[in-house]
Amino acid sequence: LSFSQPDLDEDDAWTTERSAVRLKSGSARSPNGNWRDASLYCGHDTGQPAEGCSSSLREELNLTFYVCANDGTVNVSCTRTPPSPPVQGKVQECEDADVFCTIEGIVCPEEHRDADYGRYYRDIRSTDRWYRRGLTADSRPWYESTSVDPVVRYMYHSQRAGGYHLSFSQPDLDEDDAWTTERSAVRLKSGSARSPNGNWRDASLYCGHDTGQPA
Repeated sequence: LSFSQPDLDEDDAWTTERSAVRLKSGSARSPNGNWRDASLYCGHDTGQPAEGCSSSLREELNLTFYVCANDGTVNVSCTRTPPSPPVQGKVQECEDADVFCTIEGIVCPEEHRDADYGRYYRDIRSTDRWYRRGLTADSRPWYESTSVDPVVRYMYHSQRAGGYHLSFSQPDLDEDDAWTTERSAVRLKSGSARSPNGNWRDASLYCGHDTGQPA
């Protein structure tokens, strides 16, 4: 926990000296948990450091600062807030883009709804959730659902796809454009939007294999 805002352009987001509480969570992907080895910056004080503490003198301030092992266990409990009811034809996202999205309104033309991908889209339910997994190289959130068909498992932004899209392919987080394959099922055509949240009336779908004239 820190006074300083994270620097999202750096490999290590902490670029200052302001750190109040260190959970010592190592390589954990989330702060959720019980942290028994946390250390605290307790501020400036006088006298000998207590057991489990260290002190350092800042000569320019003529103050002594103390860092101590936490007296007990720090419990961090991150709670997911359920979204408001989904709206037809809308990608709905929880506040601050930090939990999950639901999607409705992905429908191929009637003539092609029995095509293979048309069936995959038809099986998407309002209870299916695309959970936020992190950020792509352009600092946009990307999402994954494990309850839908794999062809629409991942949702992330791609300039090549014209914005956010749903794909079989996992995003490549090391590339400027996270979409590096040819597998794109649904293109929301959200342009430069920083989030998939919204009503996307110009979305295009890959409806799969079928016969006859195109609708």
